Amino acid sequence: EQTIAANAVGNVQAFPIAASDVPATLPLYISHDNRGDNRLYQPGADWPKIEVEARPIDALLAENDIETLDFIKIDVQGYEPKVIAGLRDTITRSPQLTLLTEFWPKGIRDAGDDPGEFLKTLRELGLTLHELKANGELAELKDDNDLIARHAGRRYTNLVGRKHDSCAGNHE
Repeated sequence: EQTIAANAVGNVQAFPIAASDVPATLPLYISHDNRGDNRLYQPGADWPKIEVEARPIDALLAENDIETLDFIKIDVQGYEPKVIAGLRDTITRSPQLTLLTEFWPKGIRDAGDDPGEFLKTLRELGLTLHELKANGELAELKDDNDLIARHAGRRYTNLVGRKHDSCAGNHE
């Protein structure tokens, strides 16, 4: 909300909701060291937690008369498969969609999902997947097992999924 106000934009709304696959009240575990590393699954016994409302984003968008999206960014420390599960209808209806998502196999497993199944789901939703390289280039994802193996432990990468894959490998 502070960023929205500081930039004086009128076309942005903020919602105090955690994105998930089902409506629920969930514990949000708060990182001691990194404000960007809070998680909706228990990462360690000593992490403090608060309760938050979680909802599928499909429902939130429908309530706000938003049918399609052109861009989605997700970075939720391994909870991405659950966010996508709550966005399936919107992704299906969005023909010009570009998705930017963090891909951290260990975090996905820690949150109770399978990294390979997550990649498969993204493709089933009509997205062509690319790894976003450090130099900004996109490399089409051809070998899921290699991607997962290269990102063991704390290693992660960013993926770009596109419905309109006309610029593969180019900067944008």
